[in-house]
Amino acid sequence: MSQTKRELEKHWDLQAAAQTVLVKARAADRCEIHEEILIDRGDGDGEKMAYAIATNMVKAREVDGTREEFLEAVKEALGEADYQCNICANQLSRD
Repeated sequence: MSQTKRELEKHWDLQAAAQTVLVKARAADRCEIHEEILIDRGDGDGEKMAYAIATNMVKAREVDGTREEFLEAVKEALGEADYQCNICANQLSRD
């Protein structure tokens, strides 16, 4: 496997783990219909908890990456989350 492919897989693995951490910490939810959509709950305490969980996961070697890489993945996943599922919102606006 090429180095580029390994790095890409690592990135996607960190992103998936980051999304799971955000849901576990209740900083975000998944859309009930579109499970791939992450919805930001706007909960600052949940966000702090997500970073704490992520740090502990790195210390326990539960993720393949440095603390900085994983915290950046959490930040990125939260930044990509919206306050609603845009797919559901678009479907509702058509009705």
